[in-house]
Amino acid sequence: MAIKYRRLAIFNILKKSKSITSRLAYRIDIDGNTILHHAAHVSSHPVDAQRSSGPAFQLQEELRWMARVERIMPRHYAMHQNNQGLTAQKLFENEHAKVLKSAKVWIKETAQSCSTVAALVATVAYAAAFTAPGGNDNNGVPVLKHSPFFVTFAVSDIISLIFSLTSLCTFLSILTSPFEYENFYWSLPFRLHLGFALLFFSLAATMVTFTAAVVLLIHHQKMWTTSLIYVVALLPVSMFGLSQFPLYNGFRQCVKCISKKIGETIIQLQLSFKRKKEADREGISKIVKKMLKSHPQAKEPHDTVTHQNILHMAIKHRRLAIFNIIEKSTSIAPKLAYY
Repeated sequence: MAIKYRRLAIFNILKKSKSITSRLAYRIDIDGNTILHHAAHVSSHPVDAQRSSGPAFQLQEELRWMARVERIMPRHYAMHQNNQGLTAQKLFENEHAKVLKSAKVWIKETAQSCSTVAALVATVAYAAAFTAPGGNDNNGVPVLKHSPFFVTFAVSDIISLIFSLTSLCTFLSILTSPFEYENFYWSLPFRLHLGFALLFFSLAATMVTFTAAVVLLIHHQKMWTTSLIYVVALLPVSMFGLSQFPLYNGFRQCVKCISKKIGETIIQLQLSFKRKKEADREGISKIVKKMLKSHPQAKEPHDTVTHQNILHMAIKHRRLAIFNIIEKSTSIAPKLAYY
């Protein structure tokens, strides 16, 4: 029920219990469906509005559910066919054909519209770079170059040009994508989030450029006039940002997820390096003997998900020292070899 109605909180609670997860993951109903087949059906309840700002993000959320369920199942169950002769992947493709079609149309139209806006912003920023406010002297040097607002004008114009061109390239890369299911899992939604964020920053930088140019021309006016110009100039950008807030929220979640994965990878690499140093210092044979003495259950094929024991791992990762230790044991080696 948690998978059918997309209840992530309930799913996470059940996943924490290894015994319950293993029992449910191996279960097959009377129609030959596994829990992965149930996840392949189109959700009868819409996903969270913040996480689904369009058909593309709805399809992404469905693909994430398939990945969540697949991670807790035995690998060979992915090839299991139900009574209709359909694997979970094939059933997912049949059920989500209309969603894929609408996601393609939506993301293409969105990318085309945004690429047009990005091209216009890049054109304006490029033209502004050669049109200094206040004009140039006889040597071609800007007259107002010593004003602090001129630096603001130049820097914001460069930022606007760079961000708009990067945004344009991002949206064009979306249009040249093959638009397959796997592309909607991560690549296309992330690129769309990134393109929107870059476009927003380029628009903001463009408005700062415009404001700096106006202030350079009327810098002799009162302070409240300058402040009013800044407020009015930033109003369009604020309205655009608020209208696209769900997409930026999704981009923030993507960045947060990437940062989390990078952090986990760094921690794993640090632990791996630490273990390698210990193994080099004490010798791999002593490490394995100590491990087998402290944890005799490691000799048994106890992993119900991967069905791997210490012999499998030694062969898979080419650990000759571990293999030789197991091979010398006449009681352990035959038992593990025939499992």
